[in-house]
Order: sequence, then structure tokens, then C-alpha cells
Amino acid sequence: MESLLAQRTHDAFSPGDRRRGEAYRHSGNLALEQVGLYGAWATASGSNGETYELGIDFRSAETGYLEASCDCARFSDGINCKHLWAMLRELDLQFEVPLLGEGSLDIDWCEIETLEIGPPANRRSSQPSRGRTASASRGDSNQSNTPTLAANKLIHQLTPRPQARNTRLTWKSLMNSIQAVESPQPSAAVTQRPHLQYALCLADLELDPFFRLRVYMSHRNSIGEWGAPVRLDANKQSMSNLCDDTDRRILALMEADGAYDPRYGNPPQILNTLAFRPQLLRDTLTSLCASGRFGWMAADRRPLHENRPIAFDAGPAWRLDLHIHPAEEGQVNLSPRLIRAPDAATAQEARVAGPQAEAKDNEETPAAICDLDQLVAICPTGIALFQDRISLLRAEDYEWIKIWQQQGETCLPAENLGGFLARLMQSDSPVSFTLDPSLGIVEEIAAPPRGKLKLATPAHSTGLELSATISMQYGEQEILLTDTSTHLWDESQRKILSRNREAESQLLIPLQKFPFRDYTYGYQQSEMRINHQWLGELVRDLNDHHWDVLADGLRYRSAGSFDLQVTSGQDWFDLEANIDFDGVQVTLPELLSAIKRGDRYIRLGDGTQGLCPEEWLKRLQGLSGTGEVSGNSVRYRRNQGLLLDALLQEQENVIRDRGFTTWCNKLNDFKGIQPAKQPRSFQGDMRDYQKDGLAWFGFLRKFGFGGCLADDMGLGKTIQVLALLLTRRQRRLKEGETRKPSIVVVPKSLVFNWISEAAKFAPKLKVLDYTGLDRAQHADSILDADLVVTTYGTLRNDIPRLRDLEFDYAILDEAQAIKNPAAQATKAARLLNAEHRIAMSGTPIENQLGDLWSLFDFINPGMLGHGKMGNLTAGREGNGDRLQLLSKALKPFILRRTKEQVLSELPEKTEQTLYCEMSAQQRKLYGELRDHYRTHLSSKVQELGIKRSKIHVLEALLRLRQAACDPRLIHPKKSVQGAKIHTLVEHLTEVLQENHKAIVFSQFTSLLALVKKEFDAQGWKYEYLDGKTTRRQACVERFQEQADCQLFLISLKAGGHGLNLTAADYVYILDPWWNPAVEAQAIDRAHRMGQVKPVMAYRIICRETVEEKIVDLQKSKRDLADAIISADKSLISQLSLEDLQALFA
Repeated sequence: MESLLAQRTHDAFSPGDRRRGEAYRHSGNLALEQVGLYGAWATASGSNGETYELGIDFRSAETGYLEASCDCARFSDGINCKHLWAMLRELDLQFEVPLLGEGSLDIDWCEIETLEIGPPANRRSSQPSRGRTASASRGDSNQSNTPTLAANKLIHQLTPRPQARNTRLTWKSLMNSIQAVESPQPSAAVTQRPHLQYALCLADLELDPFFRLRVYMSHRNSIGEWGAPVRLDANKQSMSNLCDDTDRRILALMEADGAYDPRYGNPPQILNTLAFRPQLLRDTLTSLCASGRFGWMAADRRPLHENRPIAFDAGPAWRLDLHIHPAEEGQVNLSPRLIRAPDAATAQEARVAGPQAEAKDNEETPAAICDLDQLVAICPTGIALFQDRISLLRAEDYEWIKIWQQQGETCLPAENLGGFLARLMQSDSPVSFTLDPSLGIVEEIAAPPRGKLKLATPAHSTGLELSATISMQYGEQEILLTDTSTHLWDESQRKILSRNREAESQLLIPLQKFPFRDYTYGYQQSEMRINHQWLGELVRDLNDHHWDVLADGLRYRSAGSFDLQVTSGQDWFDLEANIDFDGVQVTLPELLSAIKRGDRYIRLGDGTQGLCPEEWLKRLQGLSGTGEVSGNSVRYRRNQGLLLDALLQEQENVIRDRGFTTWCNKLNDFKGIQPAKQPRSFQGDMRDYQKDGLAWFGFLRKFGFGGCLADDMGLGKTIQVLALLLTRRQRRLKEGETRKPSIVVVPKSLVFNWISEAAKFAPKLKVLDYTGLDRAQHADSILDADLVVTTYGTLRNDIPRLRDLEFDYAILDEAQAIKNPAAQATKAARLLNAEHRIAMSGTPIENQLGDLWSLFDFINPGMLGHGKMGNLTAGREGNGDRLQLLSKALKPFILRRTKEQVLSELPEKTEQTLYCEMSAQQRKLYGELRDHYRTHLSSKVQELGIKRSKIHVLEALLRLRQAACDPRLIHPKKSVQGAKIHTLVEHLTEVLQENHKAIVFSQFTSLLALVKKEFDAQGWKYEYLDGKTTRRQACVERFQEQADCQLFLISLKAGGHGLNLTAADYVYILDPWWNPAVEAQAIDRAHRMGQVKPVMAYRIICRETVEEKIVDLQKSKRDLADAIISADKSLISQLSLEDLQALFA
């Protein structure tokens, strides 16, 4: 019976300490020395003879804390100990303690020496409560009144433990010993008082499987010894005069007079017994065993006094487990046994095989495995009786244990094990089993299932409602949602799969919006029903959420045959289809139009609706919007042939004509290209992979395609293109052919690089610099040049003049510059009149798949359809199947080699993050700024929504990132230096002393200016480059060639590409950028062809700022297009409301 103290401090103790405290309380090693209205003092004996002092201050409860102390080691370590729990429980049982306040109490420390006890507290009445208390629901130990300290010690010493099976201690001798300790000189009245004893008789189990308790009475004879016990009628009223406090507690916990059980009835032979209350088993058994007067007998003829008392095993409930392990060849053994696990464990949590597990607390919990033959008897309510102890048992295993006690260990053919496990796991009350690892069977959580909703017209229905059945489809296995099975057997993989409850719960969410109702019919039978008008919306919604909806009895035509046919024209391919819905035909453009609109049904010629199978929708979404409608067919350009071929790979029943098949085969054969020879006048030696690139250019030219050279930074894309242009210059012209110039469009920062690289590797090329204010003077020289170098800005301004010229090749370097289809530079690039087109980009996908569409609309106009990439990816950029399809279609047109693939001699690159801590001043400024923007943005997002608030979000993030870098970027007049510059200088001091060279990148030129001041103060020589620098090449040459110039400060945007800085072997990025690809490009300024030293790259991140959140979000958002080309999403374009809240947390 748990009263106020233990109830209010329950949650302050761990379950283990509460359990150990209960056992300790019954050991007799705790003594309440003084108990008053203000506090209590007690002593406790340790296992090694030491004595602990305990104290509690009751008056502190008003503050929500109970001040207490114990000088044991566990309490000193800050953990509430078993001694303190035992003291609280003993106080509850013996005294009426006044506590102020209400609700749960935590434990706080108090000083025992200054503890005030106050006036003595009142003792409780000896009559125990008969109602169910809080302890019963929590499963705490018994509530019995405690015997004297001396008697408790003797009970603890003499009560047999489960391991001591050979101990023979009779009840008679035990009672004599207890009485001797309790009353060394008993009065005549006490010696004549009888004692009650309790017993389980196995013979009673033949009449009723539920345990019943017999009650016996013993008297002392004239010489003070206990006589033979006599059975009593188990009537509480008649026994009341014979009871002491312990007996009264036991009787209060049990049902008297053999209360009627409707399942089995009560034969007359057991009406004079006590029945166990299932909800109070732990308390009842604890009290019975603590009395020292509880045992069992096999039958009536076995004298009770020959039985020894049994102990209560207070560990977790036992449960049945089948140990499945190899037997003879081709056989497996099924060995039933008992195991114990936490009470919260479910029926199939125990799977680990191996040696017998040992309990964590050997003093309190016996071994975790035992054989069934150790059982004496079991009870359906969950009790297991052993020779010397009694324990709790998982009640659901009662019938299983009975079966396996009769069956015993058995063998099973190994080939039948899967079927046995499947049936075992699908039973109404599945039993635990443990598989030997040598069987090779593993358990894992099943992949997310598909939901299945079956709709049917019920018999004798008006037709307005449909019955609904919900199930989950795990591969080939379908499980009703109401099925209680937790696992299933996968025969194909020989695995045990746990039902994916989380995925099932997520699948059910879309169903909540629909008005399903329970319909009861027959005798206690029910089903779900829904009005048929919801069918259309059900199909549309659920098919988008991984559901299969099956319907019958409605006026919908099912899909029939579906055949596709490709025919070739002069420079096009036509795709036609024969599509049948139960005898009604539709054309391919009609079906694709419905799919493009997102419809799941198609209006048929006879006025009915055709239900498009989910399989068709998946197969045809890629075709929607990728061609032009031409009559009853869809027409594709010849440069879309590979895309069409890839899209048709998903389809069944496709007929391809000879022209289309021949064309695809030739194009797909590009892998067989042999490396080309480098041009005779090329200065230097091209590497093998560069010669492969030169041959790839020839392949594209042969078939009239453009391509994207997407090699890693530092692999010489410029060199390969220069070799291509040199080859074109040296070719022999056909009759009537004139030589045309080629044009390369580059960022302004790369103009000099292209001109110098051309002079170095292809000096015979006539190169024209078509940039600057005086470029108009050179317009007449364009046609005489081999290569015209211009910028994206110049192209945008001069496209009216340039569009009228005919070029051999139009080449875009850093082609991601045209990722925005609506940008003026993108539109201008498309207007260039060139026979061949090449895009160069190490990161063709920076933000989204739309970047790739824009790129391909330049190099191969119309190849990917019109407007968006969504048609190819089924509206989901993360759709793996569609990305794989897109990769296959575009593979011949993208050449991508990484440094790891082709430069085995390239030294190692190591990337690390350096974290720095803000000073108190910087932290204060940052916190104020963060709080301001968090409040400001909350109102803006609520007013405008997340999408329309992006400009405000960007401003806030910019300011927070600046504050994290250095407070002077926000308040230039402040003298507070940021932690980053200090960390950088500290790091560089060591780097420079070891004669290394380092590059420092930042996107904030104002931060670089502060770094320059610090470098000047240190006396360090450095170079500096940002977007305004005009002497780029001179800066690069000085850093590369002069030993005393060891540092290079570079703006991330201005120097992130086009620079060769292999003299550096250390790279520092002062602030994280939204797009990790930009950071990778910056690092590749040093880690590129020509580098001979290992490169160390450091990102400096300020702790507890938005920078940490950016880095975390970068990691979680890298999921776009490795299936197409190595790149990462730009984080800023993907911000969700949840991301925003995390950034400003």
C-alpha cells in the first residue's frame, strides 16, 4: 500500500532502485530511529557491515522538493538510492507524515547534522487498506507491515534463495526460530496465540487451473513447540481473530471464499481457499513470501510441516522462448525454455542467441534462462511455481507452455523451418523464439509497405455505399490492418521482417480525411463503409501516397491492351499507341493529355470513365510533354531519339521499326570510341583521358549532337577544347566549305586564362579578344579568327550582331551561368548560330534539375521537351527510377571524369572543420541580432507565407552569418574582434613557420579587409583578389612563383574558378556557402593537376550560430542528382518552414 511519500517521489527513483529498495526493506537492515512531524532519521546496514545514516526533512515538500540524505556511495554520486526508497516506504507504512503541497516531488540534498525532527509523528492503524493502491498499478513490491528488526534479519538469513535448492528448512523450525527472536520470554497469552500458514496444493489444480491458497493454523504445545497445522475455512471474518498485521495484509490483498469464476466455476472442494487478484500479484506474492509461512504441497497426504517456505523471485516476468538451433543434418531443434526480459517487452523481442545471459543485479535477479522441467506448476493469471521460489509469468504464454510441456524438445526438417516460423508469427498469441546465428536467418524492419484499399459493393445493398477493407502489402504478402501479427516471414530472402508500424501509420494519414463509418451487421460483425461518391477522390489521393485502390461494381471501364509503335521519318520519329479500355479505344495524345493534367481517369468515347492503372501512369509520365502532338501520334526530333529509347525501356509491348533500331544502336555504341590523336601543332602532351575527350567530341560531331564536358575541376577541360579547335583548324575542307570561327563565352575572370592557355598549348590558333569598350573595332576581324573569346555580359549586349554570324563551335565555359532559362544571357546563348555546341561545367547541376534542362536546351535544343524537367522526373526530383532513366538518356551527351578516376598520382585531399567559440561580447551581439530577426521573420512569414518572405529570410541570414564571422561587419565602429580571425591567425602562424602556402577564401570582401589588416600587423606578405582586381594573372604568378608570398586572400565568387594555385597546400574557407559545390570548386584551385603535395582544406565554423545549422542542413539536403552528374542542391532554394525555424533557434 503506497501512501503519500512514496507516491509523490516515485518518479525520482529508477525502477531498479525502487525494486532493490523493496527487497532491502524486507531484509530487516533498515531501522527508523526517530520520526517526527518535521523530519525523520534512520540507519541502514550495508552488505560489508558498514552503517549508513539517512535523514528526510518533511517541511521542504511545500517547495516541490523533498530534502533527504544518505551517506552511501550511490547517493553521494547523485543517484537516489535503495536505502532512501526503503525508508520512504517504511515511513508510509508505519507513520502518518504531514506533507504540504501536492503533486510529484523531486529529491534534494539536506544536511543530516542540522536536521530537525520535531514532535513525534502518529503511528498508523494496523488495519491495512483493502482497496487497490497506486503501487498495484505500478507493480511495486508488497505493502505488508514490517516485523521487528531482529525478526526481519532472521527471515532474510533463513529464507531460501532460488540457487539454494538443497536447503531443507521446515515451516515448523522457521516459526520456532522467528518466535524465539521476536519474544525471547513470551508471555503465556502470546505463546497460546496460533499462527496462520499458507500453502498451494497441486491437487487443487486438477479442479481449477487458477492458483488457490489454502490456510492452515498451528498452536504451540505445552513445551513451546509448534504443533501440526490444521486446515481452516478461508473465511476472512472467521480468521480475523487469528491474524496478526502480516496476515491481515495478506488477506486484504486476496479474494476470500473462493470467489466465483465464470470461466471454470468453483467446485465445492476449493470453496475454502483464497484466490489471487491478477492486478495485485506482485504485492501479494511479496507479502506471502516475506511472511516466511508460505509453501506448497503436492497433495493432501503430504504433511504441510515437511514443506519449506518459498521465496519470491522479484525479477521480470518469465516468458516462453523457443530456442531454434541446428540438429542432425537437415534438421533443426525446437527447444522450449523460459527467459526473462523487461516487462514492457513484446512477444517477439528476444532474438539474440548465445550463452545464458546473466542478470545485471545478481543479488536480486536469478539467471535469465531456465528449462521448462524446473517448473512445478503455472497459473493462467501469470504465476510460475518452482521448487524453492515463485515468480511472475507472462500470462499470454500459459497455453503455449502447457503445449510445449507435453511436446518437449522436437526436431523439424530444415526446409520446413520457414513455414513453421510463418505460422508461429501469424498465430493469435505469438510466442518468442531465438534463432541460432548459424542458421543464417536475420531479422530486420520490413521496407515500407504499400497500402491496399479494397472497395466492394456489399450484398443486399442499395449501391450507394461500398464496403472497405484495408490491408498492407509487404512484397507478395498481404496483411490485414487488424491482424495482430507483428512479424512476417520472407521465404525468398529467408528473413524475419518486422512490420513497419511507423510506415503503416504514415500510410493511414491520407485516409483520415475521408468519411468512413462503422457498419454493424449480423451478430457482432462490422465493417467499414463509405459512400461511392468518394471513389474518384480516393483513387486520386491514395495513388499518390503509395496506395493501391481496387474497386468493383462501379461503372468504370478497366484497362485492356496497351501497345506502342515507333516509326521513323526523315528527321523525326513518331510514337503511336493502341490503347483499349474494355473494347473502347483512345489515342496516345488523349491519354498523355489526361496524365499531364494529373487525371487518373480518361473520358471514353461512349461517355464512361476509363480507370488508368497506376502502372500506366508510372510508365507514361515520362512521355508526357517530351514530344509534339501530330495527329494520333507524338512526334520526336531526331536528337531526342535516345531520350525516346530510354523512355520506351520502361514500356512493354513496344514495336520499333528498323530505322529507329539502327539509329539507336549506332548511337549507343559510343563506348567503343578509340582515343584520338592530339593535333600535330599542339604544344605539350595530352593525357589519355583528354584524348578520350577529344574522340568524344568527334562522336558528337558525327551524329550532329552537342555535349556537356563535365570533368572535375583541374582536369584540363580548356586543354581538351583547345585541342578540338586546333583539330578543326587543321582539317581539310570539303569542296565549297568555308572555314568558320568558333566562339567561347566565359566569365569575365577567365578571359585572360583562355587567351594565355591558347597561346601556351595552341599557338597557331588565331585568338580574338572580343571584350572591353573597344571591341567594336574588332568586329570585322571575327570571321578571320579561329577562336573568339567573349564574356556572358558582352554576349547579352551584342547578340543582335553576333546572332547573324555563322560559327563552327559555340562553347560555354562555366556553363552553369545559363541555368536560369529566363535570364537574358541564357536567351542570348540560344540565339548563337553554330553548327556544333559544347558546354563546359564541373557542376552542371547546382540548384535543381531545371539547370540541366536549360543547359541541354542550348547544346541540343528540344531534346528534353519544353519548359521543365518535371515531365521526365514524374514531378519528383528524388524519383530514383526516373533519374536512372534520365541518366541513361543523357549519358552519351555528358562526359564526366573525376580526379580519383583519372589522376591516380594526385596527392591526398583532407577536409576538416575548425570550430571556434565566440567571445562573450560577440555572443551577446549575435544573440540580440538573432532574437530580433526571429521575431521579425515570424510576423513576416505569418503575414506573407514562407515563399513570399524569402527576401526577408535572406537578409536575416546574411546579417547573422556576418555577425558569426566578425561583429565589425555589422557595426564597423565596434572594436570587438570575431573569433574566426583569431583562429585563422593562430592556425596560419604554424603553417607559415613550416614554409607552407595557404589560400583564404571568403564571400565577404569586408571580412577579407579585416583579415588584411591582421596580416599587415603580423608582417605577413600576401596577394589579394576580388571582383575588382584587374591584375589577376600578376597576382597568381607572384603567389605561385615567389617563395616569400605565402598567403592569398580571395573572394569566393571571384576566385572560385579558373585559377591554378597549386603552390598552395592549405585552403581555408572562412564562411560556409549555401552551395557546397562552390566550396568544392574553391578547394580545387589547389587540389588539381600539377599539385604534388597533400592538400589540407579547413572550413572555419563559429559554434552555436546559424553557420552550424547551415552545415547540418547541407548534410541533410544532399540528395539530388548523383544519378545524373555529381552535384548538390543549393540549400537556400530548398528552405522549408521547419528549416527556417531551426536556423533561428
